[in-house]
Amino acid sequence: MAELLRRYLADQIRTDLDRKMVFVSGPRQVGKTTLARGLLPDPAGYLSWDIPDHRDAILRGRLPNAPMLVFDELHKFQGWRGFLKGLYDRHDGTRILVTGSGRLDYYRYGDDSLQGRYHLLRLHPLSVAELGVEDAGGLDRLLDLGGFPEPWTSDSRDAAKRWSREYRMRMVEEDIRDMEEVADISAIELLAVRLTDLVGEAVAAPPPPVSLEAWSGEADAFHAVRVARAGVSVAEAGIDRAEAAWRPNWGVQLTYQQRDHPGDDWVSATATFTVPFWADGSQAPALRAAEAEREAARSRVMAAARRASARYLALDATRAAAEAGIAILEEKIDAIRDQIAAQLTTYESGTGDYSPILGGDIAVLQLQGQIVDEQAGRDRAVVRMNALLAGP
Repeated sequence: MAELLRRYLADQIRTDLDRKMVFVSGPRQVGKTTLARGLLPDPAGYLSWDIPDHRDAILRGRLPNAPMLVFDELHKFQGWRGFLKGLYDRHDGTRILVTGSGRLDYYRYGDDSLQGRYHLLRLHPLSVAELGVEDAGGLDRLLDLGGFPEPWTSDSRDAAKRWSREYRMRMVEEDIRDMEEVADISAIELLAVRLTDLVGEAVAAPPPPVSLEAWSGEADAFHAVRVARAGVSVAEAGIDRAEAAWRPNWGVQLTYQQRDHPGDDWVSATATFTVPFWADGSQAPALRAAEAEREAARSRVMAAARRASARYLALDATRAAAEAGIAILEEKIDAIRDQIAAQLTTYESGTGDYSPILGGDIAVLQLQGQIVDEQAGRDRAVVRMNALLAGP
């Protein structure tokens, strides 16, 4: 039985109760109450707001003398925050566990006067690990029945479907209505039914539009040209290093010596000046190599500009051809639809055949498929054209 299973939050709740209050939220009928009552050392410590006698005891402050108190659905009480704050601040050693549905999550986003006094945990349906599922059959059963304890223990698909319908009705009519003012509750239920049907379906949304980035006409607008031009800067830096070997080099060195007797300190200065008499033979090859590398880098810039512009113009021609093809196909579709309308008039007069109309509809579908192909080719060209351009 699922109720006898050890839930994954049990140890965490016991640990947290030694420090603060613990709030356990989660969907209704997920097993919160069963888990909480299983943790109680004294069954008298369980109090539910939905039970009249328990509600009266809470309102009158006549709580059982138990080492641990469990308050179920207490958030339905308007003053539940103040009630728990006063109870917790007594510091009498009583451990406090509060359980509730999804509204407990909802309320914590508001003005929380209990901040710092509780840990919030969320209980999820039974999992593969909790149920000990080890084969495909057990997984199929979990997918058929779901992880909520009641349908799982029923071991019946019919019972699980009935429970699901009743669960949806309670969720819509009780949980949502309690949190929000809904004018048309039936529309919410219709949405819930529709969302169930859409699980696993691909989103039927149009793809984002592909827009062409404008090219200024300058070669430096291309990413490849900018990369090549950076190579020119590197080559020019190499020329500067080679030319530096031709220039005289000078330096000054100061030395200060402090002696034991005052007045005996001395300072010496040394100046050096180096003239590269033999630089013509040793450095000229390095300079010529650096200058050649600069010219090669400039040639690479020009080559990159030619390749990028040629590629861009070729893609632009592809794009323009696709646009023209789309326009021609759309004109053909309009002409066929005019023919279909005329043939439909003839058919409705009782003097024509319906087969030309079907043939026209099929032709329209074929042309629409060709339009999709042309649009895909156009968009591919635009994306590649944009990829050639550097960002701002």
